[in-house]
Amino acid sequence: MNRTNLIKTIQKSANKALQEKKVFHFNRDIDFIVKNPLPKEIDILKIIALLKNNLPPDCFQGTRNVYFGQFEKLKKRKLTALHHEGSIYIDNNVNSEKDLLDDLIHEFAHRYEENNAEKLYEDGIITNEFLGKRNRLFDLLKQEVDFELPYFDFLNTEYDQEFDKMLYQKIGYKLVKNVAPTLFIRPYAATSLREYFATGFEDYFLNGGLQLKQVSPLLYNKIRAIDNREMFKPQWGFKMKEIKISKKKSGNKITVNVELPARKFVHEPIMEFSNTDLINYLKEEGINLKEYKISEGTESVLTSYATKTNPPRLKGTRTMIKPPARKARTTKKMNKEADLSFNNTDIEQKGD
Repeated sequence: MNRTNLIKTIQKSANKALQEKKVFHFNRDIDFIVKNPLPKEIDILKIIALLKNNLPPDCFQGTRNVYFGQFEKLKKRKLTALHHEGSIYIDNNVNSEKDLLDDLIHEFAHRYEENNAEKLYEDGIITNEFLGKRNRLFDLLKQEVDFELPYFDFLNTEYDQEFDKMLYQKIGYKLVKNVAPTLFIRPYAATSLREYFATGFEDYFLNGGLQLKQVSPLLYNKIRAIDNREMFKPQWGFKMKEIKISKKKSGNKITVNVELPARKFVHEPIMEFSNTDLINYLKEEGINLKEYKISEGTESVLTSYATKTNPPRLKGTRTMIKPPARKARTTKKMNKEADLSFNNTDIEQKGD
């Protein structure tokens, strides 16, 4: 057997062992337990690494285990994921790694909320934003439905199964989305205050939060305050088109051209490039930023996010200029000693 075939055989054996493995260690308290097989294209080790490297530690404290498989508690409520009695249950029939991350981040968001409820809600900011949206939703829906809406149920921030069924089945998420397209990040966020937070948390840490910032700015600010990472990378390790960046240096000028990949489908992550990203890029390129200033820029922020009225801004140019160095100002010394010293030096240089 030649070297190439040997390597392929080893890789095949390793992949098979990984697929047959049932328990994956997440940390000292949590195991990922596969009760029923996940699709072959799901790399569970990559999923674990992405979660650990991107989510706040409080998301994991108090979680027992994460189970993947077919569970009656999910089927009964027609769910793909559930946070229940300290553990997380995920339907193993997922379409992609992104969908799996979507479910996991959402459920870990509930654990984070349980660990930090007082810090999140004591000032009433998120609650008031949520109730304001619920009131607006009531006003919009009562003009569309042919039955009387229970107004006081719209003022209840806790999860209520009957209210959930009313939105999901009796009214339908399609109508909710049609009458209030920018009120909630998605219709499910209107279910309760906890789901309002979890869906926002999910969008922020999976997609970058640009849509959340526009739809629920107060919730965005609260989540942004708990994110202590130096720089957010929304790619999450998926097979994504990279941001195209080119730099050209000419004399005292540096021109940077940036192009974001276009989103072809709504489920694709939103990408953005701001002046902060530009600064980080230039630092990595070894540019001394103290010597330059931004003189021109087509857009302050590039984004792949679009609305009906605002198209995506995918391309932009930044120009950095290094101002000319100031000449040191010299002053003539007018005392006699200075003149004498200068003249003596002049004589010595000439010689006899």
